[in-house]
Amino acid sequence: MEPVQVQRPSGYKQTIPEVKLNSTIEIVEAAGSKVHRTGTASTHSGDLNNKPRKGAWKMGKGFGSRERGFARVSRRHWLLSTLGLWIPASSFPQTKSADLPAQIESAPAVGERVGMNKGAASSSLEAVQNGITPTDQFYERSHFADPRISMADWRLRVEGRVAHPLEFTFSDLLAAPTHKQEALLECAGNLQLLVSNGIWEGVPMSYLLREASPADDAQMVMLEGTDTGPLMPKLPPFPFTSVIPMSKCMARETLVAFRLNGQFLPPRNGFPARALVPGWYAMDSVKWLRRIVVLGADEHPDEFYKSGRYMFYARLVNEGGEQRIAAPVTDLLVRSNIAYPMPGANLAAGNYTIWGFAWAGENTIARVDVSVDSGRAWTQATLESMPKPFSWMKWRYAWRAARGEFSIMSRATDSHGNSQPLTRDPHRLDSWEVNWCRPVVCSVK
Repeated sequence: MEPVQVQRPSGYKQTIPEVKLNSTIEIVEAAGSKVHRTGTASTHSGDLNNKPRKGAWKMGKGFGSRERGFARVSRRHWLLSTLGLWIPASSFPQTKSADLPAQIESAPAVGERVGMNKGAASSSLEAVQNGITPTDQFYERSHFADPRISMADWRLRVEGRVAHPLEFTFSDLLAAPTHKQEALLECAGNLQLLVSNGIWEGVPMSYLLREASPADDAQMVMLEGTDTGPLMPKLPPFPFTSVIPMSKCMARETLVAFRLNGQFLPPRNGFPARALVPGWYAMDSVKWLRRIVVLGADEHPDEFYKSGRYMFYARLVNEGGEQRIAAPVTDLLVRSNIAYPMPGANLAAGNYTIWGFAWAGENTIARVDVSVDSGRAWTQATLESMPKPFSWMKWRYAWRAARGEFSIMSRATDSHGNSQPLTRDPHRLDSWEVNWCRPVVCSVK
């Protein structure tokens, strides 16, 4: 059955240009604040090619990051070998893969080509003003080519296990109740500068879901983007997706965002609308959002499973000589970055301020400590603002630099007592959650 189309509020004006990459977008906002349903409702779309699965998909916290030089397994190679065996979703937390190769590439470096055919654009900490990354400096990371989207044709569908499947236009989003949220996005494979913080505005995802009336047995939600391609070699093309718990979608901070720092989203950051899932790694904040699909416990959509996406961002561990997929990567781990001095800096002896940013996802930052001797001695840094969840905070440390070679490290601790690990967890074989204390080496003459 066709989804119910949302009636546009009366009394608004709008210009609808075709939107392509790097084009200028001019919109006159719609008046009104309520989105209405019209027509006959459907109880369930039934259009997913689902397969039953047993048990529930368990989410879990991460543990540490990878130390440079540790034996590594490429997500590309271990996914190909594992997908050849095809592991059902029900066994995901206990999956074992004895065939995985032992030495391949690591996580992508800043600016390195990543994914299948799309590069990454890093951010600049020096450009941050009052904690906010300028829109034109916001980092960018995608797996596939940016889609070309016509605003006149773009639609967002809310479907699946809902009583009232809905279809929203961009005008409908502008007319709906909105919420502003300061939130940080970080790439799960961030080695240094694939992280940015901004002020987002959009419609709470909970509002859209309530309008569609999810079924009582709804447990998860699949978010589907417009960008499409093969996630791994020899796999068929699928749109990029994420599956997250209904409870996270209903959280106040989770949005269908259409503004960043007071401006409509740039095309590379998801125009016309993207998911924003604060506190989780950025792959779950799906860009160019086109479908929100409510799932029951027994649903197993091809877009997420046969694409390999459900295993792509996962923790691969070595336990007793066996390599096992432990859990999906979800929550942001506590972390800090040093913005000054830069790696390899040559400084004159004197007084300096070491500074940077720290964040902890859904938790808040409690303290940051700094070491200038490779972690042998630590001194507490000064935090420059009140801690808050989902965002970062700036810290600083006064350093009287004498002549010599220095290895500077920062270590953040969050409100739950979690601290950055000094080294990568030796059991981790994947490229994700790289939050260990990375030294900045510099010389003082």
